[in-house]
Amino acid sequence: MIKRPVSAFVQAILLIGLTALVVQVANILALATTPTPNLAQMSLRQAAAILAEPDLAEALDIPVAIQSQPPAGRRDETLEAIWAQRIDVDVAQVRIVFISDTRVELVQHRNADHDFSVPLTYEGLPQIDTIPAESIITLENTPLPYMLASYQRPEGDWLVMGEQPSFWSDWRLRLTLIFLTTLVVLTPLAWFAANLTAKPLRELAGQVQATQSRDLSRRARVQGTTEILAVAQAIDDLRDRLDAQLADRERIVAAMAHDLRTPLTGLRLRAEQAPPAARQRMVEDIERMEAMIADVIDYSHSRQPRQAERVDIGELARSCVDEAALSGVARFDGELAVMWVQGDPMKLRRAIANLISNAQKYGGEALVSVHATGDRLKVQVEDNGPGIPEADIDRLMEPFQRGEASRNRSTGGSGLGLTVARDVALYHGGALVLANRAEGGLRAILDLPLYRTDG
Repeated sequence: MIKRPVSAFVQAILLIGLTALVVQVANILALATTPTPNLAQMSLRQAAAILAEPDLAEALDIPVAIQSQPPAGRRDETLEAIWAQRIDVDVAQVRIVFISDTRVELVQHRNADHDFSVPLTYEGLPQIDTIPAESIITLENTPLPYMLASYQRPEGDWLVMGEQPSFWSDWRLRLTLIFLTTLVVLTPLAWFAANLTAKPLRELAGQVQATQSRDLSRRARVQGTTEILAVAQAIDDLRDRLDAQLADRERIVAAMAHDLRTPLTGLRLRAEQAPPAARQRMVEDIERMEAMIADVIDYSHSRQPRQAERVDIGELARSCVDEAALSGVARFDGELAVMWVQGDPMKLRRAIANLISNAQKYGGEALVSVHATGDRLKVQVEDNGPGIPEADIDRLMEPFQRGEASRNRSTGGSGLGLTVARDVALYHGGALVLANRAEGGLRAILDLPLYRTDG
């Protein structure tokens, strides 16, 4: 991790320069350790000497091989005729081929009567009877590259002299090994360079996740280039503005909810004096409005930070079930085990109570269970109601959103119960998950991080 801020441009220049330096060092090592490719130069006189004395091949560093067929390549019949005369065999028993199409310039031979300078090309040399004897002697003694001289032995096989082409020759193997070594050396360097750039970005992405949990007090503490630090500062500024806007909105909503209670109190007093036929209807409407106002106040308080403490979520859920059982059907399923979370007990109680209340309203009963899986703790509330259309699940967790089935006098609410539960889950680093049960009804899961202790 970079200790001091460095511009991304400067960092890129340094990394590219370091990479270029490593590559250049590898190239220098390749040039210093790789031998010059052997051109396998051999003269006809040397080939004839090897035929007469095979041990000379090793001394002259000329490979010799025996094979069933003559070598393939571009033949030169003039050189074949010259060599056949030197070793005193029939021209059909020799073969001179060139394994490369490279143009070969012969040395210039001069004497008083003839100036001989003939390039060996695809067409080969002139006919032997047009070449002076002095030039033939020159040809016999001139080492020619890429040439293979072969002689058919009495046994029928061919004795081939000269280096035959091989793709994986010694020098190419060495170069390949050096290139692979360079790749192995550069790979961790490239990984380090990429990680050096990506790690601050990953840390910054993790810090941004705090915004989704509505914990806007956290700061983006990352180290990296000046550009990354500038982005982190911009995110912090944005969090501050969002925090201020949310606080202003919640203060306005809470103030309006409190102010509405005053006229509701007056309406309740007047309702007591209304005729009996209308009194009950008026009181029910006022109670519904008071419940909705209480939900709005709870929502405005759901994101206010409080001192976190260790909470036994199993005992808390059991307490919520006991309270809910006084006004409806609510049961706790499973054994009561001690399972801790770190957070605000009031907020957690409100979230669980809201899920139980929703299950009682829309499903007739609430079945609550608590269990831990790995490092996660799940508070599960199930009902036997109609469930929620899949397309509406995400929408119903937003503020003031209600399903069509809840828009009646008996079950209608403020549309904040699930929102409060979701915000409490996010506040504690968790999530609220809603899913329809296969056997019917809705399953709401409050997924929270498990707090482990030695006790």
